[in-house]
Amino acid sequence: MKKILIIHHAAEYGGGSKAAFQIAKMLRDDYIVEFLIPDYCEDFYKILKSEDYNVHLFHGYMGGIYNYSGGPRVISRTFLKMLFKIPTSAMQLYKFMNKHEFDICIINSSVISWAVHILKSKYKICFIRETVHKNILYKLEKKYVDKFDTTCFISKHDLELWDLKQTNKLLVYDCVDVEDICMKRSNKTIKNILYLGGDSDLKGWQTIKKLIENHPEYNYHVAGKVSENNIINAEHVNYYQMVNHVESLYHIADVILLPSTSPHQLMPIFEAGLYQVPVITTDFEIIHEHISNNFNGILVPLNDVSGIVKALVELNDDYDLKKYIIENNYKKSISHSYKNVRKRFLYDLENLLKGLTSYEDI
Repeated sequence: MKKILIIHHAAEYGGGSKAAFQIAKMLRDDYIVEFLIPDYCEDFYKILKSEDYNVHLFHGYMGGIYNYSGGPRVISRTFLKMLFKIPTSAMQLYKFMNKHEFDICIINSSVISWAVHILKSKYKICFIRETVHKNILYKLEKKYVDKFDTTCFISKHDLELWDLKQTNKLLVYDCVDVEDICMKRSNKTIKNILYLGGDSDLKGWQTIKKLIENHPEYNYHVAGKVSENNIINAEHVNYYQMVNHVESLYHIADVILLPSTSPHQLMPIFEAGLYQVPVITTDFEIIHEHISNNFNGILVPLNDVSGIVKALVELNDDYDLKKYIIENNYKKSISHSYKNVRKRFLYDLENLLKGLTSYEDI
């Protein structure tokens, strides 16, 4: 069996880690799959080990080019710190690659696309999970990404945005293990709001705070880490700080609220569809690929608290609209089931390894 290494730049179990885990699951029946992840946190490591993956640890943080929507500002200390870590990270990766052999290396983010010249494998794949800022750094990233044998995108919007010329291009959408889902019956009233993102401003914490403070008629279920200073102690707010399997919270939700301040969350849209829970999310261009307003979700302007409240009232008062939205998002999300995405990904990968161009839609 061919041996695959998946390199992920984060040690927490977040959206990117979850996506890397899914890719590994798709591959492990046909390939030997191993991981290289940082050691600054044990969250992702414990989950991988519980599934018997061989995990190699990278010491400290991986340097990277965090040039994407929702990432740190280019002039910020965090951005520059990670950028200047690239040389030492490259040295560590170089030493690691000299000690190990792999047939295929998969980079799970364009953030660490700089590694393309260090990877020692017959085939190199880069997953693009971010919407890039098209600036001077984009030109540098593009040179790196175009050196991979294949680049995988989770949206057509990002595939077109990158405008790559040399690498093979695949669409590999985020997916949900629909076989593991116990469908939720939709309540007629909108009472319980599920928000995924902790106190991250990127994911819309400031909007959630305003809702909590001004609309106590709803129950708020906040999933993700919230610092002690940001916790609002109130009877109508529940916190779930450490949730490795957030899907369990969908059963208590009457609506999923995704008020991101930049294009960011796609997987929860599919999860909500399969759990048959309506979605309210910020209106960004990239979202239009997956959500049509009042068809399979409700789109609201950025930071528009009154627009969110209006949508909540509309869903509560118009059961036919809510049922229509739920049914349409369920049908659309089925195409993002693990079974369907896996089948297509393995087919495309096999053809690409044979030297064939496989994705006819591009």
